[in-house]
Amino acid sequence: DTVVLSESAGSLGVVTDNLNGSYSATLTSGTSTATATITGTVNGGAITDTASVDFVAGAAVVGTSLITSSPTSIVADGSSTSTITVQLKDANGNDLISGGDTVVLSESAGSLGVVTDNGNGTYSATLTSGTSTATATITGTVNGGAITDTASVDFVAGAAVVGTSQITSSPTSIVADGSSTSTITVQLKDANGNDLTSGGDTVVLSESAGSLGVVTDNLNGSYSATLTSGTSTATATITGTVNGGAITDTASVDFVAGAAVVGTSLITSSPTSIVADGSSTSTITVQLKDANGNDLISGGDTVVLSESAGSLGVV
Repeated sequence: DTVVLSESAGSLGVVTDNLNGSYSATLTSGTSTATATITGTVNGGAITDTASVDFVAGAAVVGTSLITSSPTSIVADGSSTSTITVQLKDANGNDLISGGDTVVLSESAGSLGVVTDNGNGTYSATLTSGTSTATATITGTVNGGAITDTASVDFVAGAAVVGTSQITSSPTSIVADGSSTSTITVQLKDANGNDLTSGGDTVVLSESAGSLGVVTDNLNGSYSATLTSGTSTATATITGTVNGGAITDTASVDFVAGAAVVGTSLITSSPTSIVADGSSTSTITVQLKDANGNDLISGGDTVVLSESAGSLGVV
C-alpha cells in the first residue's frame, strides 16, 4: 500500500514500509515548543486517526532565562514592594512549564523575601524597598549557575514633607543697595530625608525684608526664587510652604552696608564744648556710611582728620 504522512511541526523523514502491515517514519522536533499533529493517507484516502507529539522545553539554561521586576519603581519608604519573577528557559529560549529547579536571588538594595517555585517554570520573590533612594539590582542563579539576565527596581522619594524639606540662600550676605541679589532654593524631601527629583508641588516663599521674585519649579525637586536687597541693613528671613503646609526650615540673608560714601558719612564730637586750658579733650568720631546712609560695621578704610584749632591725636 501507499502511505503518506504529514506533520504540523518539526520534520518527518521518509516513510518506510515494514512489510508487515505497518509503516514508519521519524519525526524530528523543531526548536520551539509546539504540539505536532501527524496525519496520513493510504492509497490516497485520508486516514481518520491522527497522532500527536509534544515538543517540550529542555533543561534550564542561564544564558536565556529571564529576571523581571514589577513594578520597576517603588517608594523608598521601607514598606513598598515589587515582585521579582524568574522565567526559566531552555537553550532555544523556550519557557519551562514545570518546577523543580533551584533558583536563588540576591539584591543590591532593599530586602528580598523567600523565592517561591510556582510549579510552572517561574519563580518569584518579593523585594521590599529600603528608606534611601537607590537602584536595586537583582541577580540570580539556577541550579548553581549565574543567570546572565538581571532586573532593577528604582527606590524613589515619596511625597514632600514639611519637616525635612530645606530652604537655603546663596550668597547669605548681600549689599543693602536695592539691587544685589541672593538665590533662594527649596529642596523638597520625603519623610526619610530623600531628595525629590521631579517637580509638580506648590511652593510659596515669603521674605521679612527685601523683595522676592517668582518661585520657579526646576522640575528636579528643587524650587528657586531671587531675593533682592532693600536699601537698609537688615537680616531677611525666608519662610515657605509646600502644598499649603509650613516648611519647618528657614533661610536668612544679611543685607550689609556698601562702600563708604563721603556725602553720608558723619563726623561728631563729644563733648561739643571744652575748657581752653591746653589739656581738656573732646572725642572726635567718624561714622562711615554707605550711599543709602547705612552704618558700616567693619574697618579697613583710611580716615584722615584735620583741625582748625587745638591739636588732634592719631586716628
